[in-house]
Amino acid sequence: FVFLAVSCCCALPQKIHVGIWLTNIFGLNEEDGTFEADFNIYQYAENPTDGKLQLYRELPRFNNIGRFFRTTEYPEFTRVQGPFNYRLYLEDYPFDTQTLRIELSDFYRSVDQLIFVPLVNQSGINIQTVKLPRWHFDDGSWWWVQELLPFPDPSTEAASGALDEGLVIRKNFSQIAFSVKIT
Repeated sequence: FVFLAVSCCCALPQKIHVGIWLTNIFGLNEEDGTFEADFNIYQYAENPTDGKLQLYRELPRFNNIGRFFRTTEYPEFTRVQGPFNYRLYLEDYPFDTQTLRIELSDFYRSVDQLIFVPLVNQSGINIQTVKLPRWHFDDGSWWWVQELLPFPDPSTEAASGALDEGLVIRKNFSQIAFSVKIT
């Protein structure tokens, strides 16, 4: 008998479970879609062997946050305060619904290496502290969106903006967005 040792080069991606507890939104500017957000982010890395969650401290990249923001670490979460932006479509205002998003991703590790997983039981809105004049929402007006972000190969002309077609995607990155519906 001959036994062959086979090693798999295809390790499973690391799963980072993320929860956001929104404690305040203020300063919404309808013209440019900017708003200030104050929230707690809970992050846990999943152990691939037994599935147990362990506290994870490396903050993800916030895709739509302004340059200046503050973080404060606590034993179980990190508090994030800062300006965010997300385009508002106000053609039917005030008779429409808008979405404010806090987008998280990791541009260093592709989806083959890292995937964000929403922690629904550690996410939500504190409706007693979040007050947004002229807009309405409730504790059921939030949800998570999981997406893939394509990253173009910089060696192609399309990636530099010269062409609209023929874009060569080098990697896909995991992104999740904590979304809040306001009316």
